[in-house]
Amino acid sequence: LKEVLPAIGGNLVCLKIVRGGISIDEDIIKHCPNLQYLEISAVGNGVTGGDISWAMKKLTKLKLNGRSIRLGTEWGGD
Repeated sequence: LKEVLPAIGGNLVCLKIVRGGISIDEDIIKHCPNLQYLEISAVGNGVTGGDISWAMKKLTKLKLNGRSIRLGTEWGGD
């Protein structure tokens, strides 16, 4: 996935990532500006919903580690 995001990321509106190895800052935010739905599993505790939604203006639904995050709020993980 990391190799194809620069080529197809701008066209994606929905992305579900089950495994790690993807950088949220460098891969998803940089290459997928049109995402409306993002679901990521196996996210570390350093990620917040506020960080992601601030950088991705078109995002309407965010799910981290199985929990739906209300956009505009912080998420510290479990």
